[in-house]
Amino acid sequence: MSCANVMKRDRTAVINPLVTCQPMGAMYAVAGIRRGLPLVHGSQGCSTFVRYSFSRHFREPSEIAVTSLHEDAAVFGGRKNLISGIGNLASRFKPSVIGAISTCSSEIIGDDMEGFIKIAQEELKQKMGEVEAGKIKIVPISTPSFVETHFKGYDNAIKALVNNLAEDPTDSNGKINIIPGIVNP
Repeated sequence: MSCANVMKRDRTAVINPLVTCQPMGAMYAVAGIRRGLPLVHGSQGCSTFVRYSFSRHFREPSEIAVTSLHEDAAVFGGRKNLISGIGNLASRFKPSVIGAISTCSSEIIGDDMEGFIKIAQEELKQKMGEVEAGKIKIVPISTPSFVETHFKGYDNAIKALVNNLAEDPTDSNGKINIIPGIVNP
């Protein structure tokens, strides 16, 4: 084999992007919000890989919370886990936004995340006071990880965030947000 043939082969590019499940895209979207925290409603493994990937990509630790669903949640549901997770995040970190991100396990068992979030908000009002609890926006984000990829999860998160956080344009500051889309982390 001549050197010319070896050189031609070395110039070939191989594109093999990371493609993973929807919750990763949603976590990426919520992590991009100032004082925003992703709360993954699923098992520990649902956030571990993403936390590792984000830490490698951004070269610093990533804040991603998880409700730690176990086998008993498959039978009884993850209501208790989600409500206590929201309460812990709110009291410890005082975020402006909590993105409650579903996973395949919470989607399959049929957890009513919107209903659970309403209960959690009422508990926060009692615990923190209505004014302080009102400063924390909790956004349910449906990302069934058995359908499509993290690109779809990012889109679902942006749609949920806009639907839940957008304000009347007459009360705006005259500025506009541009959301360019996800770049493969």
